[in-house]
Amino acid sequence: HGRAGKGEGEKGRKEMSVRNFMRACMLAAVLLMAGCVSVPTPKDSMTPWVPPERARPNKDVWNAVREQKADFSKPLALADLADIALKNNPASRKAWAEARAAAEHARFVQSYFIPEIKAVASGSKQKTAAKPGLYDLEYTQYGPSLQMNYLIINLGGGRRAAVEQALQTVYAADFAFNRSLQDIMLAVENAYYGMISARAGIEAVDAGITDAAKTLEVARERLKNGVGTELETLQAKAGHDQALYNKANAEGLYKTACGVMAQAIGVPADTEIKLVPPSDEVPDLPAGPDIRKLLDAAMQQRPDIAAMRANLAAKQAAVKVAKAAYWPSLYLDGSL
Repeated sequence: HGRAGKGEGEKGRKEMSVRNFMRACMLAAVLLMAGCVSVPTPKDSMTPWVPPERARPNKDVWNAVREQKADFSKPLALADLADIALKNNPASRKAWAEARAAAEHARFVQSYFIPEIKAVASGSKQKTAAKPGLYDLEYTQYGPSLQMNYLIINLGGGRRAAVEQALQTVYAADFAFNRSLQDIMLAVENAYYGMISARAGIEAVDAGITDAAKTLEVARERLKNGVGTELETLQAKAGHDQALYNKANAEGLYKTACGVMAQAIGVPADTEIKLVPPSDEVPDLPAGPDIRKLLDAAMQQRPDIAAMRANLAAKQAAVKVAKAAYWPSLYLDGSL
C-alpha cells in the first residue's frame, strides 16, 4: 500500500507539472497576441480610410511648431527670413540627418579592414544520476574564450568596392544637403519678392479704385446736368465694380503669398509676417556670358548634379561588390 501511494503521488505531481506547463504556454500565447498590433487597411477601394487613434496627428508636435522663438513683431529683411528658414525648415534637418547616417554607414563598412574579435564567457552546472533520485556526480564548468576572424584577401576586390560604395553614398548625401540649403534660400527669396509683388498689386488696385470712383462721380454729375448718358454712367459703375473685384483678388493673392512665405521659413501659415521693402537701387548687370560657359559651370558646381554623379559611382561600386561574391576569399581564424 505504501508503494502504491507513492506511485500515485508521483503520477499526481507529473500531471500537475503538465498542467502548469500548459498554463504557462497559454499565458505566453496570450501575451504574444497582446503584443501584436494589427495593421489597419482600407475597407475597400471606394471608402476613405479612417486612421486609428495612434496614427492621428500628435498635438505636442504642432504645439512645438507654434512655439517658434522667432520675433515677428518687427519687419524682417530677406536675410532675417533666410536665417529663420535655415533654423526651422525641416528639409535641411532631414538632409543633415541623412548625411550623418551615410557617414556612420561608411565607418561601419570600413570595419571590414579590422579583425573581428569576439569575447565569450560561458558557465554550466551538471548533475549525473545513476538511479532516479540519487545523484552520483555533480560538477561545474566555466571560463572565457576568444575568437578571431580576419579577412586577409578578397580576390574580387569586393571589400574595397564596398568601402568605395559607402563613401560615394556619403558624398551624394552631402551634396544633397548642400542642395537642400540652396532650395531653402531660393524658396525664401521667391516668397519674399512674391509678397512684395502682391503688396504692390494691392496698392496699384487701390489707386485704380480711386480713379474708378472719380470716373463714376463725374459720370453721375454729367447725367445729372443733362450732358451725359445713362450708358456712360453704367459703364463707369461697371469699371468701379471691376476695380473692387480686383481689390478682393489682389488681397487673396497677398494672403496666398504670405502662406508661401510661412511654408518657406517653417512657421504656421497664419503667422503674421511683416517685411522690410527692398531697395530701389538696381545693380548693374554683368555682361552676358556665353550660354556654353553657364552650362559648364552648372555641370561642375550644382550640388544636385554632383549628387547624381556620386550615386552613379556608388552603383558602379555595387556592381563590383556583386561580382566579387564569385571570387574566393582568404580568412585567418583563431580561438583561445
